[in-house]
Amino acid sequence: MVWPEVEQVARNHRYELILSGDKLTKHFQQRIWTLSQLNFLEISQCSLIEQLPEDISKLTHLSTLTLTSNHLTSLPIQINLLVNIKHLNLAHNQLKTIDNNLFTNLTHLETINFSNNLLEQFPSLSSTNQKLAIVNLSHNQLQSIPDFPTLENLSQVDLSANQFQSIPPSIVNLHSLKVFLIESNQIKEIDPTISQLQKLKGFSFFFCFFFSSRFFFEFE
Repeated sequence: MVWPEVEQVARNHRYELILSGDKLTKHFQQRIWTLSQLNFLEISQCSLIEQLPEDISKLTHLSTLTLTSNHLTSLPIQINLLVNIKHLNLAHNQLKTIDNNLFTNLTHLETINFSNNLLEQFPSLSSTNQKLAIVNLSHNQLQSIPDFPTLENLSQVDLSANQFQSIPPSIVNLHSLKVFLIESNQIKEIDPTISQLQKLKGFSFFFCFFFSSRFFFEFE
C-alpha cells in the first residue's frame, strides 16, 4: 500500500509532504526516502515508527524535518548529512540517546525541539551551529546540561522539567539569550554569573521553598 499523498508528491515534484496516523507501513516508509526533492517533511502520530533508516540522508534538500508523537527510540547519525536543515523537531518520542556528532555539520540549524522524550544526556552543541536561535529540551531526564559554545543567535532555551542540579558556567557564552527556562529541576542555587546575560528578559526557575521567580514563554 502506498498512500496517494506520496505518489502525488513524486508525480508533481512537490516539495512538501505531511503525513499523520498509524497506516505508515515499512514499504511506505521506503518510498518516502526516494523523494529527494523534499524540503519539508512531517510525519506524526505514528506508533509504528521506532527507527529511521539510513536512507534519510538522501533527503539533502530538507530544511524542515518534523517527526513528532511517534515512537522513535534512536536517530541515525546520517541526519548530520542533511546539511540544509533549519528546523528539527522530534518532540514527543521515546529517544534515550543522541549521537555526539549529530549537529556538527548542521550549519543552517535555527531551531531544535527534543522535548518530551527520555533523554538522560544530550550532546554539546557545536560552534558551527551559529544560526541556532531556539533550543527546547524540556520534559526529559537530563541529569546535566550540555556545554554551550558561543552562539551569537541563540535567544531561547527551555530546559525545564529535567533532573539536573546546576547550570554550567558556559551559559554566559550565550550573549543573545533572552528566555531561559529551567524550572522543575533539582537546582538549589543559581550561579550569580547568570547576571552577565544582559539581554535576558524571561527567566523561569524554582528552588528551595522560599524563593521563586517565574516568567512564561511559549516556544513554537
